[in-house]
Amino acid sequence: MKTKFFSFWDPKAGDNEKFEIDVEFANILEPPLLTRLVDHVVDFALARTVAERRVVAQAAADKSGISPGQSARILATFTFLARTMLPGQDAADDEPHDLADDMVELKIIKPEKSQDTVEWLEALRAVSHSQLHRAVRLYDSALSTIPRIQASQIVIDIRAVFDHTFDPLKDNLDSYESSCIGVEPVAIIRLMLTDANDPNVCVQADKRSLALIIRTLQAAEKDMDAALKYLKLQQPKGEPNAERT
Repeated sequence: MKTKFFSFWDPKAGDNEKFEIDVEFANILEPPLLTRLVDHVVDFALARTVAERRVVAQAAADKSGISPGQSARILATFTFLARTMLPGQDAADDEPHDLADDMVELKIIKPEKSQDTVEWLEALRAVSHSQLHRAVRLYDSALSTIPRIQASQIVIDIRAVFDHTFDPLKDNLDSYESSCIGVEPVAIIRLMLTDANDPNVCVQADKRSLALIIRTLQAAEKDMDAALKYLKLQQPKGEPNAERT
């Protein structure tokens, strides 16, 4: 093998076999179309949820004239390759023509598709070494100082309310009588964090407190949109934006 990326390639490995099928699938399309899809790799790579990736795939599909499913499949493959081309990664120093030659040798692509593959690999490498590298560094730096929220979960608990709270130091258990005077719904909010000593944080809120939290988050979302709008006006054309809501 000419490349570091394919030096220890195992065609029988599940993920590798899928990669080979997806590269062959991508090469059905013409190189100019694939090159246009490369323009969406940075947004797809920084998307944190399935819903965000679907939005990017739909936008790429609209501009390329293919289905959203085709777009998502190719962007996932391109993003995987682009990440391996980042500085310090396996394919960082691999040349596009060498990668294509290895793909031919491994029978991932047909020899007649070699030059077409080189075209989109060159575009992908250029994006990886410039826009994606900068965007990933900005994104990681922005969120590396404190733990960040990876996921969240909210469960509604029904709490019984009693007319008296038993005090074991003051009350006599034999004469203690309990009476439930109502129930109160409470939201149990669980935050799953990354890079934290305690990866799970739980808090509770009644309906009023939950409404205030929601309003505050919605206001923060508007503030973030305003900040992103300002950044887009300030940054040079073509530079990637690393922030995601």
